[in-house]
Amino acid sequence: MKTERKIRGILFIFIFSVAVLFFLMNTSAYSNESIEAKTCLNESMQIMYDMKDAGFNIIRVNDTYSLAEQIYFSQLVLEDKKQAGDYSIILEKCTEIKGIKVKAYQSRDELRVLEERINETAKNKDVNVTEVLDYFNRVKQEFYDERYEQALALIEETYQKISEAESNAAQSKVFYVAVSKTLAGFFLKNWYIILSVIAVLLIAYLITKSRIEKYLIKRRIKKLGIEERVLKDLIAKTQREYFGKGTMSEGNYNIKMKKFSEMVRDIHREVPLLKEELEKRESQKKEIKVPINKKKN
Repeated sequence: MKTERKIRGILFIFIFSVAVLFFLMNTSAYSNESIEAKTCLNESMQIMYDMKDAGFNIIRVNDTYSLAEQIYFSQLVLEDKKQAGDYSIILEKCTEIKGIKVKAYQSRDELRVLEERINETAKNKDVNVTEVLDYFNRVKQEFYDERYEQALALIEETYQKISEAESNAAQSKVFYVAVSKTLAGFFLKNWYIILSVIAVLLIAYLITKSRIEKYLIKRRIKKLGIEERVLKDLIAKTQREYFGKGTMSEGNYNIKMKKFSEMVRDIHREVPLLKEELEKRESQKKEIKVPINKKKN
């Protein structure tokens, strides 16, 4: 057992030594700048994997990395041709990827805090959070699209909208309280005048109620009479067009005559009822007057 462990240990050291030697042989052919660029590319790839594992979208990081990798290989080709390679853009892209990572985590953390703030604000029913929610949805979309800089800027704007909504709610509450106190004070100060006006209006209504109702009934009877005359004219016109001129089909004639006749019958049913109601109110008025006259006699 111990012999096997020793053999495995010697084998591992041998393989590791060969790998290190192979790496040194391959990298020694290129410049220190290329080695630095390769190192930063490896770090960028690790960042991309870490962000993916953390649940971030990595399209933006992947695109940036792919561009840097293409440039890197193009510069290696130049070095193979004994020409100087320029790896500055690669290093810039690696720095850009690190910045994207920082802003991604910052955006996610601030987005969570913002959501808690909005939920807390929404508990106050006096605060209108409609515009705030619109901004919050825009923040989430920017975050999903990996535009973390815009997301952070919108988060600040969303906080401003929350402050504005809370301020408007506070002002509305102060205004409501002020108006309530003003109205309450007005009613307390002038309650006898208000009650007097209400009493006068109520008495006036009771006195004129019967007259107003009779006026409305008479007006309705008059209106129905006009409608009946119009319908009779239409019936006569329809008969002339069908029997006299022959310009109307039998189907249209039957439909129109049926409709007009039904409308006339409705009027004939309603008018007697209205007249009966009018006579009833007139008789009630006479019954009220008679006892008064007898009392005077």
